[in-house]
Amino acid sequence: MADESLSEEDVEQEELSQQRKSHKDVAADMGSNGPEEDQSVPESINKPFQRKPRKKTSSVWNYMETFKANGVEGSRCKLCSQQFTKSESSSTSSMKRHLDKCLKAHGATLQPQLQFHKGLGNDVQFSAFKYDHAIIREKVSHYIMINELPFVHVESFMWNEIMKTATPLYQKITRGTLKGDCRTTYEIEKKKLVELFKSAQRINITTDMWTSTCQKLGYMVVTAHWIDENWKLNSRVINFCNIPPPHFGYVISDAVNKCLVDWKIQDKIGTVTVDNAKANDVAIKILKESFSIRNPSLPVEGKLFHVRCVSIGVLETMLLCSIVDIYGLCYIDY
Repeated sequence: MADESLSEEDVEQEELSQQRKSHKDVAADMGSNGPEEDQSVPESINKPFQRKPRKKTSSVWNYMETFKANGVEGSRCKLCSQQFTKSESSSTSSMKRHLDKCLKAHGATLQPQLQFHKGLGNDVQFSAFKYDHAIIREKVSHYIMINELPFVHVESFMWNEIMKTATPLYQKITRGTLKGDCRTTYEIEKKKLVELFKSAQRINITTDMWTSTCQKLGYMVVTAHWIDENWKLNSRVINFCNIPPPHFGYVISDAVNKCLVDWKIQDKIGTVTVDNAKANDVAIKILKESFSIRNPSLPVEGKLFHVRCVSIGVLETMLLCSIVDIYGLCYIDY
């Protein structure tokens, strides 16, 4: 038991000193039985209830180093050795303002990183590397959508480890940010495709519907096919949407028409390929009447507007319609 004549503070100091001594004894025993290790007392023992310091995440620490001299803590610029006293709030604003000027003044002395990229032909071009987080976000959104990955993928531990290994300048992306980036990427790519459709003289459509066995919901996909100026067949999925029941002909025709108007290709439709369902017959009849009023110059007077889904020559039929419409080489009467 501690001496009662001692005050409470003295008792606490005595217990703390005994605790430090015991830790030193344990460290000495470990050092005698094995290789030499650091026998200093952990800082958590000296200050057991002090809040742990936060990790340094600011980019200024790439160019700053900490120091402690004459009981004063601070940071020092690695480029010009200017010192900054540590503030109570641990703010880095003053260091950021300094680095904005210091980096420009020492830019010529810093060795830039180089990046290589393929040029025209077999030429290889290189330029100074510059991390652009906006480009990273754009490429990640493409990666997620092409591989059909969940948004939370970018928050996984290994993803961030890989990106940090590729470049230490990588900044984390949250799933909320990624969701907005994917929407932005879709709108950008949609505008590009709309501009590409303007150069096509005739566009042919294939569409189909099915019901999900798990969700019990009906879905429809619409694909556009056209031949470009280089005589290459192009295909793009322009719509994938839920169609609520009942799946009558006028419901299908309305969904297809809205899709074509949204992509601004309603006046360029040559053929529509569907399966042999009665509802599709009604839908195509409604679409044909609507397109004939708006666009009287349907290929072969609209006789090939309705193409039934069979195993022979769907693409050949669309190609033939495009040739007839563009060059007027022949007239086919079916």
